[in-house]
Parts: sequence; structure tokens; C-alpha cells
Amino acid sequence: MNLSKCMAAITEDKKVIAPCQHLSYFPLVVDHCRGSVITDLDGNEYIDFLSSASGLNLGSCDPAVTEAIHKQSERFTLYTGAYSYNVPMIRYAKQLASVYPGGIDVKVAFGNCGSDCNDAAIKFARAYTGRPKIITFINGYHGSTFGSSAMSSCTTRMKSRMGPFPPEIYYFPFCGADVEDAYCEEHCL
Repeated sequence: MNLSKCMAAITEDKKVIAPCQHLSYFPLVVDHCRGSVITDLDGNEYIDFLSSASGLNLGSCDPAVTEAIHKQSERFTLYTGAYSYNVPMIRYAKQLASVYPGGIDVKVAFGNCGSDCNDAAIKFARAYTGRPKIITFINGYHGSTFGSSAMSSCTTRMKSRMGPFPPEIYYFPFCGADVEDAYCEEHCL
């Protein structure tokens, strides 16, 4: 496998990108993606089992998503919902709320990424309940923002020399819904 162009790009990356930006396990330098296939700078192809850390669950460059992005970018690419309103945001929130289970009225809060949403979940849970304790599972990944990093425990590299993190976050093994309560109490707590 030829990786010469990828290795050259990584050398350049190391000159200008902070090392905390990457959790690299392989010298993958993405040139382009289509569906679930990633092609690197050297033309090597990979199946994207990671889905870009679950950010591209529909695959990359899905025609319907690409068309919607193109149409929206002709109107405006971004204007924060914190200081304004917009119809696409309202429509999307209605769609999300319509499929929420439980038959209760819900409201949607948008974030910039999954990590940001997990930070919001910490804040919302603490504000709503008045209780500070957060439970998370061992080996879970919740993101790289400060609060979500505190909940993540899949690798020590994410937290090395970055604490102290927010207090009252507790880590438990995930036993699964199919495991009897007695077993969980004896082995998982």
C-alpha cells in the first residue's frame, strides 16, 4: 500500500495543527468520500465503518443531502439560532419532535455537534433535577468538548493533563437490558 502523499501531508499537518486535534491510529488523509467509501490522497480506498465518528451515518455526499446543502447555502450558510429565527430550523425541529417517542410534547435544542449536545444534556439534567451527579458508562465516548470529555472514558489520551474536569461524574460498566438486576448489583456496581 502506497502512503507517500498521506505521509507528506501528515508531516505538514504536524507543523500547523495542534497534536490534541488528532487521535490518529492510521495515517489516513482523506481526499474524498462517496457513500461509505473513503479515498485517501494516494488513491487507497477504505470502507468507512466509523461513519466519521457517527457524523455521517447516511454516508458522505448523499445526493439528497448534498442537494439540500447546496440549496440552503444559496440562501445563507449560517446565522446563529441564538439571536434569530429561521424557517428551516423550525421545520426540522417539528420533524424531530414528531418522531420523539412517549407521546409527550417536546422542544428541541440544537447544538453545533454531538459533543456540544452532550454538554447541554449535562446542563439541562442538572438544572431540571437540581442534582449534580451524572452517570456514564465505562468505555463510552461522548465527545471532545470539556463536559463531554469528562463523561468519555474510551481512552486516557482524551483526558491526559487536561483536568480537573467537572465533578460528580461517575462511571459504571454497561451490563445491558437483558441482564438480571441481581447480577448487575453484584457485578456491575
